[in-house]
Amino acid sequence: MTLAAHHRPVRPKSLARSALGLFRAQFAAGGKPLEEVFAAVEAGAPQIVYSQDPGHRLRGARFNVDRSQGEGVWHLLSVGRDMYVAMTDAVYDKPRLETVAGEGKFEFYVKLSGKLSIELPCGNRLAVEGPTCLVLRAEQGCTFREQLEPLAREICVSVHCRPEFLRGLLADMRPAIAEAAWGTLARLTGPISHVQLPVTPGMVACVRGMLAWKHEGRLGLLYKEAKTLELVSLVVDALCGKHETEASVAREKSDPRIDRARNILQGSIAEIPNIACIARTVGVCESKLKRDFKAHFGKTMFEYSLERRMLVALDMLRAGNLPVRAVAEAVGYRHHTSFTAAFRRFYGFLPKAAAREAGR
Repeated sequence: MTLAAHHRPVRPKSLARSALGLFRAQFAAGGKPLEEVFAAVEAGAPQIVYSQDPGHRLRGARFNVDRSQGEGVWHLLSVGRDMYVAMTDAVYDKPRLETVAGEGKFEFYVKLSGKLSIELPCGNRLAVEGPTCLVLRAEQGCTFREQLEPLAREICVSVHCRPEFLRGLLADMRPAIAEAAWGTLARLTGPISHVQLPVTPGMVACVRGMLAWKHEGRLGLLYKEAKTLELVSLVVDALCGKHETEASVAREKSDPRIDRARNILQGSIAEIPNIACIARTVGVCESKLKRDFKAHFGKTMFEYSLERRMLVALDMLRAGNLPVRAVAEAVGYRHHTSFTAAFRRFYGFLPKAAAREAGR
C-alpha cells in the first residue's frame, strides 16, 4: 500500500460562549459516539490543525481552548475505528460537563493532574483525581456524564480501544502477561465498571512526551500512535501487577495564592503586571510565585497576562468603536506602535485587520 499523507490548516470558528462541554460537545454533540466525533473533526469542525495519513489509518487534530473560557491545548488521534485518543493540557475557568455514550470500548485514562467526577448509573459519583490511572468500560447504550473541575490544570491522556483490537495486541505478548491482563479486563462488566491503578514514572514520562511533541503531519501522527501503544503497554503491565511504586509523582494541589495571583492578572488589563508587587500582595516570594504559577498553568505570568490583554484588545477592535491607539492604551501600551508589533506577533495579523472585520 502506498503511503499518503495530508496536512491542512483549518480556519477556526468562534465557539459558542454557552458551550460548557469538552471535545465531544465541541465537534459533534453530547452523547455522540467517538466515530461520529472524529468524523466531524475530519469534516472541518472548529480546530486549528487537521492531519491524516490514510496509509496508516491515522487522523489527528490539535486545537486550543478558547481563551475566553480558559487556557490550554487538546490533541486528538484515531487509528481507524480501533483506537481513539484524546490528550489535553488545559485549565478551564468554569466547570465543564460532558455527556458520554458508552460504546463497549476499554478506556485507559491516565491523569497526571486535575479533578474529574463521573456520574454512575446507580447515582453515585466516581472521583478521579490525578495522578491516577483509570481503566473503565461502559456498555453500549449506557450514557453517563463527566464533570471537570475548574481552575485545576488538567494533564491527561484517554485511550479508547475496541475490545477485539486490544485482544489482538495482547495476543502478541507473553502468554502469562496476556492472560493476566485480559483476565482483569474481562471482569469489567455491567453498565459501567472500572479499576484504578497507581501512576508509574513510565506513564508520566509517556504522557508528558505525547503532549510536548510539536511536529504536525505524518511524523506527528506516527509519533503519537507509537506513544499511545507504549502507554497501553504500561497500563497492561500495571494490570498485571508489574508497576513500580510511585513515590516521586506528587499531587499538584492548587495553592490559593496562585489563584489569587491569576485573578489579579485577569483584572490588570490596563497595565503591564508588576510581578514583585503581585507576590507581595498574595504573600509569597517572587521566585516561588513565578515557578509555581508556570508549573500550575503551563505558562509564565507574563505570557498569561499577555494572552489576556491581547484577547481584550481583539474584542475591543472587533467592537469597532475605538481607534487602534485607544485600544493600545486600554491594554497597557503607551505607544501604539509597540502594541501593533505585539498584536501581530500574537495573532499573525495587524490590529487594523481586526478592526476591518467590524466594518470600519
